[in-house]
Amino acid sequence: MSGNENNASSLAERAVSLGLEGYSSSEAMLVACAPLIGIPEGLALRAACGLAGGCGLSGGTCGVVTAAVIAIGLRFAPKDPSDTQARIRAMHLCAEFTNAFAARHGSLLCSELCLKLCPDVDLRSKDGAKTIRETGMPNRLLRSAGEMIEK
Repeated sequence: MSGNENNASSLAERAVSLGLEGYSSSEAMLVACAPLIGIPEGLALRAACGLAGGCGLSGGTCGVVTAAVIAIGLRFAPKDPSDTQARIRAMHLCAEFTNAFAARHGSLLCSELCLKLCPDVDLRSKDGAKTIRETGMPNRLLRSAGEMIEK
């Protein structure tokens, strides 16, 4: 979001670090972005909580993706809804991100990104989340999105 390569690396590293500390991928992504978008980390944590596991553990759009889209919106969307040009620009930036993420990873869906590695895992169980984490996929997605969001 800033075009600074050093920030991209630190955002990606911070997101991965938060994931390793036990944050869900959506929480890790939005909390890592919080300083760049000007919101308190506690607010980012709470806002991203329900996005985990593809929105409410449904396997839908990956929480890393939805958290990144929220961050892009908070950074670039206008405060005045009548500013149509800025709204369209923010939407296009979100589309660029989601298109690039899908091209890089083959999908936007948690069920296709993580669950394909562990098809019998129940995302809603504590053991299921642990199994997914052990594949390393959440960290790869966090690192990738962290690097992409800064560009």
